[in-house]
Amino acid sequence: MINRRQFFQATAGAAIALAWPRRAYSYAQSPLGITKFTVALPGLGPNDIPVLTPNKTKYPGTDYYEIVARQFTQQLHDKLPPTTFFGYADAATLNNRYLGGVIVANRRTPVRLKVTNLLPEKHILPIDQTLMSDEVGGGRQDRITTHLHGGLVFWGDDGGPFTWFSNANNAPGFVSGSSFINKGGPGAAIYNYPNDQSARMIWYHDHAYGLTRTNAYAGIASAYLITDDAETSLVTSGVLPNFDGYPLGIPLIIQDKTFWDGSSDPDYNAVVPAGASRGSLWYPHVYEQARWDISGGTPPDISTVPEFFADTILVNGAPYPTLGPLPPRRLRFRFLNGSQARFYNLQLYVADGSLDGITLVNTGETDGDGNPIFAPQNPAGPAFIQIGTEGGFLPAPVVFTRDGTNKNSNRIIGYNLTGSSGDPTVGNANRYNLVLAPAERADVIIDLRGFEGRKLTLYNDAPAPFPGGDVRDD
Repeated sequence: MINRRQFFQATAGAAIALAWPRRAYSYAQSPLGITKFTVALPGLGPNDIPVLTPNKTKYPGTDYYEIVARQFTQQLHDKLPPTTFFGYADAATLNNRYLGGVIVANRRTPVRLKVTNLLPEKHILPIDQTLMSDEVGGGRQDRITTHLHGGLVFWGDDGGPFTWFSNANNAPGFVSGSSFINKGGPGAAIYNYPNDQSARMIWYHDHAYGLTRTNAYAGIASAYLITDDAETSLVTSGVLPNFDGYPLGIPLIIQDKTFWDGSSDPDYNAVVPAGASRGSLWYPHVYEQARWDISGGTPPDISTVPEFFADTILVNGAPYPTLGPLPPRRLRFRFLNGSQARFYNLQLYVADGSLDGITLVNTGETDGDGNPIFAPQNPAGPAFIQIGTEGGFLPAPVVFTRDGTNKNSNRIIGYNLTGSSGDPTVGNANRYNLVLAPAERADVIIDLRGFEGRKLTLYNDAPAPFPGGDVRDD
């Protein structure tokens, strides 16, 4: 097991670095050598994470987009071969990049989105064939539908699980789910989003029945920002920082992935319908044998496992990236937990020059299983100043301060270990810093003044599963 709780680094002067724990999973591990702090954080742009440009004339008063969902390859790290993904791309340019297709919308300016399905017949991840056949189109693996996560939309545009549709070019032709009404032509769907919401970060991703977990994990997801006059006024007046190229903040989309090393789980290539090679995305497809031995059963070959905690953390699609140098002033970051089951307890420390940038010591405390809790001994980094969530701006900023200074509170995970018999809170986390559950967002300002020339490490110690996971597993 390799402890990699640090996942991002930056230098104030300054840069921030992003590193993470690698989970010791009994069935598969990513290839060794995925070094930390050697890959630049992908930003917004055609060569990193593309931002879509709307057509404003086709439907006057409406921002119109045409995108496709298709397969592509991209190398995320020099120690990984190119990895095959699914993802969104502009229909005109077909510029597929991981997490591409970011949409920036304006409040009360509707968005009309046409999505065309160009996925191949065979999926790049294991497919569960035990799901109800009436809603999987005869076993079609090329099914998609689009859900605007956090968007207030009419029910017909919500992208419910049964509104899926297939690629019309694949045999035996176009099929769709029982609730599909978003007709955009064979193999396409149209969604209308009114955007009658205040400024906030939401996101859109695939939601097809039986494939949501695998399609989103494969890459069919991107950010969707709504802005409004109030936010514009705060930015132009200098109340909110405007970093070059990021007037709405620097995105930090955090996800966990496992990449097949080519030897662990030796039958994986045969299980994946499209086949797999070293560097391919890995996804669990059987229950662990030991758990099934309890009941004397045989684990089925399925991919609908209850939870999946991968061993490598990506930020904006890069493993353990770095950002910097950054100017010594206030900067705005937009966090999104895009993981399937993993929680994050985010803290910020001054890197100490070690391989991980973090040095841990035993606190003398234990978790609910009696295992020791370790904490960084590094100096505290600058404070998080949270100004928003997935629901938009907070009524007032919340400063994660230490002793009233520009230092992060950095509360490590702690547990309630006392209570009466049957108390459901016993063993649960009762101390934490900035916790993000899957799909949650946080709008944060970080003031780098006073940290010039230093490297800062973003750190997580949330157990998996949260909150009762065994620290030995993470």
